[in-house]
Parts: sequence; structure tokens; C-alpha cells
Amino acid sequence: MSTPQTLADWPLGQAATVVALSPDGGFAARLGQLGVRPGMTVTPMLRTPGRGIVVSAGELRLALDRGSARRVVVAERSVR
Repeated sequence: MSTPQTLADWPLGQAATVVALSPDGGFAARLGQLGVRPGMTVTPMLRTPGRGIVVSAGELRLALDRGSARRVVVAERSVR
């Protein structure tokens, strides 16, 4: 697996594995309710004009503001 970085900086169209979610303020719980959890694969699809990001995770499409995307740590998917 590659060096982890935030979802805000991950290249568009490149699948990544969620490594960790910031635990503060219920953020991880809210993303978990939406279906985004550590270990799942997400793919950044689009950057918004306000520097947010739209990601796909299976059938889910989710828009995150830049601050929230910085709280999602991802790494390159390992192929087995």
C-alpha cells in the first residue's frame, strides 16, 4: 500500500482505500451512516468549483467540502 494522504489531494479517477476517518465531532459516525468506512474503496470523480470533491463508493455518490475531504485518509488500493 502507498503512503496515506487525504482524499482532498487524491487524483481524480484513481481508486483508493479509506484508511481512517477523523474521529472528532461525529464526522466518522456520519460518514459511516452514509456508508463510507475504513477499508472501503472510494474513487474521486469530480472537483467542485468550491474545491470540494464528489466521490463514488460502489453505488453511492457523495459530495464532500474540502475540509471534510481532508479528514478522510486514503491510500492506494492493494491488489490481491
